[in-house]
Amino acid sequence: QSHRLVQWAAKTHGLTHSEALYDLLNVRHFVEGRKLNDRIMLLDAAAEVGIDTDLAAAMLETDEGKVAIQETYRMVQRMGINGIPTYVIDGGRHVLVAVKQDQLIASFREIEADVANGRRSEDAVPVFGQMLGYVQ
Repeated sequence: QSHRLVQWAAKTHGLTHSEALYDLLNVRHFVEGRKLNDRIMLLDAAAEVGIDTDLAAAMLETDEGKVAIQETYRMVQRMGINGIPTYVIDGGRHVLVAVKQDQLIASFREIEADVANGRRSEDAVPVFGQMLGYVQ
């Protein structure tokens, strides 16, 4: 339910609210030990970041977003993503899982070099944004 709520928040309230909700849910889960399927906790978190809880509750009563979340899950499995944090860079060309700063910087430097040498990937698109409906 938490994934659907964050996805819905991005579509209806914008990425700023969605990211604030995501961050707060991570605190609730990883720091406070709360369950991400706790409907009351989800709605309290939504209210805390300025999301209309009546609308959020109504959405949670439906299957809205369920198919997109399932498709995203299958896609990340195909990409070999199996941990967090994971960085998908340049349209999926670089998938880094729990890397150190120097590895992340090296990936960005490689992309910069490719762009400077005219080797920009045609597939470099917002991978998850399109799938979840944030980007057309």
